[in-house]
Amino acid sequence: AFSRSLAYSGWKRSLYPADWFDSSPERAVANIVDDSEDVTCWVRLQTGELPILWRSDGREYNADLIVADKDGTRWVVEVKSDKDMDSADVQGKRTAALKWTNYVNSSDAVDATWRYILVGETDITQSKHSWSALRKLGS
Repeated sequence: AFSRSLAYSGWKRSLYPADWFDSSPERAVANIVDDSEDVTCWVRLQTGELPILWRSDGREYNADLIVADKDGTRWVVEVKSDKDMDSADVQGKRTAALKWTNYVNSSDAVDATWRYILVGETDITQSKHSWSALRKLGS
């Protein structure tokens, strides 16, 4: 059974030897990217490590994971429960993250391509443990 207070270890591609997750779906996505031969490395982001401004009152959004693919693409990954996927907050954060990736990709100082993906529980199940499939299912 999943536990928020448990550190999960044994990763092959994580930047850290142990990671904590807020939900079972987050851990499921970590398992998918960790097992993918297309992934060079990934990191479970902690608060403040990649803050994205998403509200005019200064509130920042912190995505769940960064995943680096072998083709050089960097993915900002957000995992949500199916019931939250269409909420105004989640969609607002999605819009902010897409703007952030567009801004980063337009910079001459950045040589990697950045993408954003929002995945829900149904996407995770339908991907059948495939990172390639999950990227196509997410929005």
